[in-house]
Parts: sequence; structure tokens; C-alpha cells
Amino acid sequence: TPDADAPDEGAPDAASPDMGPPPPPDHPLDALPEVPFAGPYGTRTLAVHAGTNWAATGLYLRAGQSASITAEGRWQVGRSFVGPAGNPALGQERGCDKGGLVARVGLRFEDAITCIGAAGEIVAPRDGAVYVGMIASTDLGEAYGERLRLDGYLDVTVTSDGATAPLVRVRELDVGALAAIESGVVELVGDHVIVATTVAEVERDAETVVAALGTLDAIWETEEALRGQGPFRGQRVRFVEDETIVEFAYMLAGNPIRCAPDLLHGGPDQRILRAGEPRTDIWGFAHELGHVFSFANGTWVFQYNNVEVFPNIFTINVLQTLGREAFQPNIETYCDGRAAWMADGDYPTFKADPFLQLCFLMDFTAAYGWEFWQAFYGIIDETPNEQIPVGGNPEHANTWGFLRDAFSQAAGEDVTPIFEAWRVPLP
Repeated sequence: TPDADAPDEGAPDAASPDMGPPPPPDHPLDALPEVPFAGPYGTRTLAVHAGTNWAATGLYLRAGQSASITAEGRWQVGRSFVGPAGNPALGQERGCDKGGLVARVGLRFEDAITCIGAAGEIVAPRDGAVYVGMIASTDLGEAYGERLRLDGYLDVTVTSDGATAPLVRVRELDVGALAAIESGVVELVGDHVIVATTVAEVERDAETVVAALGTLDAIWETEEALRGQGPFRGQRVRFVEDETIVEFAYMLAGNPIRCAPDLLHGGPDQRILRAGEPRTDIWGFAHELGHVFSFANGTWVFQYNNVEVFPNIFTINVLQTLGREAFQPNIETYCDGRAAWMADGDYPTFKADPFLQLCFLMDFTAAYGWEFWQAFYGIIDETPNEQIPVGGNPEHANTWGFLRDAFSQAAGEDVTPIFEAWRVPLP
């Protein structure tokens, strides 16, 4: 008889540092259905929260295939309740009543949606995974906190003979087993992020994929420590490929974060599934997450002067904290325009150059430490957009004046001299 006090040699020691920390609990807004690697999909019921930024169904349709979808329950928009059909009084978005249940194939930016309501059918216009959710705003609006005031669940039932788009937790990843996925697509689920990709890409980067998701999770955790809260009420942030954005962006913040194809399929120093490798460029991943962390409470007007600047405070902090400054673009050059600006630069140049403005903001980090930004975002958490002034004479002076006052509060002293040294306009 084995000694009851002796450890089981086949079980890992729970105190072993090699095990790493346990995974955080799944967030109640996350939709992580379990589906088999091969179809048919059959019938599955999901609890879909109104605040979820597109719930994965685990269904994959080929062009022309369909799924029937039904829903029961109520969502809440502010103080009002809405059923699956939505409410026309809230307005429409892409032909559907806001507040209603819709479905979409893929997550391309501002792409077509199918109105579902209490019962409906989606026919796939092209191959792709199917997502469902409340239609609350444009895709762009979701990056600015449009779902923060939504609550409640619908029970959504999806029926189809299509294939599956499995969600696989990276802690349990067996790359060899993914060959059985009939659709060829998979969503890799980390502690804080999801990467929607293909089996072929996971197989290509099999040696680096686990570390890559670990790095993306570490970026999220580092930015949360600086910001004091997570974006999208803490639900996981999904990275997806979107070839339609390449005419105007390389990446586009929101949930999902939309990526140009090169970030999934490009060179070894670009690919997201190599994010843990020292030579891989992670500036963009940290920057796009920086956008959504900066907007975490829905307040964004303080960035009205140039919305690309504040996210890079998070980027610089991530690169320093994770020891990833080597091989990263911009880290050695973002202040290159400082001397010319200080000599005789004009304000339009300052306003248009996000790196010059970043150089200005990093002077506050140098003077007061990273704690300054934690204090500043604590102020932002108590400040709704409508309390932040815009305009002014000279241009944007009112918003800069708000920042001067908030920065002074965060620093515990008047920071006007730093603004004056940089010739930033004040009211």
C-alpha cells in the first residue's frame, strides 16, 4: 500500500517553479466554445454578453454555406432593456436595428453583417469563421468604449452542417494534433489575448508559438499595470488578419485588433507567432494594445491633438519592462526631431509628428517616473469626455491646457515650465 503521505511521483509538485502561475479565470465576457476539430458543427448554444466584442461560435462556413441562429433573453443598453430584435429607436447600423443580435463571417473592418434578431439565417459570402453579438456601433466605435454601458446575456443557438473553427488554449497546445482541423483555421487562446490564424502558420512557427502568446500576454499585463485596468472590461483581445485595411493602416486598434496579412504570414521578424523572439518587431503589437488600454474607460478626448501619441507611452514602457529594446524600430530615433523643434519648429509640425510629441511626453517620465502615468490615468478614470475642452486660440490650446492641469495634479507640482520649454500652446 503506498504511503498516503508520500507524493505521487506521476503528479507534478504544485509548488514547483517550473509549472508557472496558474491561468487566470476566464472572463465572463469571453466566449470560448468547445468544438471538435472536424465537423459537422451540429447545434450549439452560447451565452452571449452584450458587452462581448464579437463572440466566436466555433463555426466555419464555406462560401454559400449557411447557419440558422435563434436567440432568447434580454440585453441591457444603459437603463433600457432590449430583446434579440433590438430597438429601432436606438438607430441602425449597416441595415440592422441597434441593440439586436447580428452575425458576421470574419471580422473585416466595417464589413457586412446579417440581422438575426430572435431567429434568422446567415449565408456565408466567403469562407470564414462565424461570430455573433449585439450590434452597438461601428467597428471603429468599439475601440472607443461603445460597449462599456451594455449588459445582459442572450442564449444564442447556432445550427449548421458546416466545419468548425476550434479555439485551442495555448497552455494545452499540441501542434501535431491540429492537422485534424478540417477547416484549416484555429484561434489560439492565451491568458489575455487570442490570435486567429491558420493551422499552416502554427505548424510553420511550432517552435515559437507558445512563447509568442506568452509575450503578447506579458505585453497585456505590463500595460494593465501602467493603466490600472484592462480594456473591454477585461475580456481577451483578439488579433485577426484583415487584408482590407492595408490601404490605410498596418494595424487597427479595437477588439479585434486588425492586422495586415504580413503580420500573420510575412517574414520571420514580422510574424505574430514569433513575437517572443528577440529580433521580432513587437512595437506594433504593444502600440495597438496601447490604444485600447489608453481608452479603457471610454475617455479619449484628451488625445484629440494626436491620437497616435499616448499609445506609445505604453509601448516604451513595455519594451523597457520586458527587456525588448534591442532590434525595435523607433526606440533610438523617436526624439530625433527634438533639436530642430526647439530651435525654430512650428506648431503644425509638432501636432503632426507623433514621435516628437512622444519625446515631449517622455520628459514627464524622466522627471517623475512611470508612477506619473499611473497617477495621470487615475485622473482620466474620473474624467468623462464631455469635461475635456477642445479648440482654443491658438489651435488646440484648450486641450493642452487640460493636460497641463492634469499633469500638474499627477506630478504634485506645476508642470507649466515643461510646456513652455517645448512651446506647447496653452490657453
